[in-house]
Amino acid sequence: MRISALLLCIITPAILHAGEVSIQPLQDAYTCDCMPNATNPNGGYTYLYQGRVGNCYCNYCIEWDLSIIEPGTVIDSAEFWIYCKSFTGSPGAGNPIYYMITESWDENTLTYNTLPSWSESSSVTTDWPTQSSWHVIDVTEFVQGWVDGTFENHGVFAHVENTPSTSCPGFYSSNFSNEDLRPYVLVTGTGLSFDHVTWGEVKVSENH
Repeated sequence: MRISALLLCIITPAILHAGEVSIQPLQDAYTCDCMPNATNPNGGYTYLYQGRVGNCYCNYCIEWDLSIIEPGTVIDSAEFWIYCKSFTGSPGAGNPIYYMITESWDENTLTYNTLPSWSESSSVTTDWPTQSSWHVIDVTEFVQGWVDGTFENHGVFAHVENTPSTSCPGFYSSNFSNEDLRPYVLVTGTGLSFDHVTWGEVKVSENH
């Protein structure tokens, strides 16, 4: 039997047990070094870009509120899902890379010139995404560290490395009109539990 629930409002604090939880971003925004003082400079706040276009580099920051997960919970897996809507140029050399952000930032004021710092030692590299499909990034190590309190949770900085020519995927952001195509992080654990449930739009499910 598969039990699922969508928590859309404030409910009485309680212990909630689930096999997995899907959490939409707290905030996200993208920047471009060719327009260093602009927030979401080309595609508006409903899109995110990550890559090289000509001599310009685009990148984005994204963050989730994981405070509902009890500290010390063992995370079996955590996957960051983001939908690739377009691809400028073509997948070439280099790779998308994702770093753990180490200081606070604000999606309303984020620009290339105000990018937060990130940890070079905490990163995940993936293959290029495919247009019109979900791109999945394994962020288990990040999420476990955030839940344990080993690292402060400021989210992920998405960039590219060793990219010699135009390769720039575009993604839907948390503000996209179709909620089913918004990014989310899917956290799976044995006996995941939550000591308070007061935050909306959390999907949980348990398999038996």
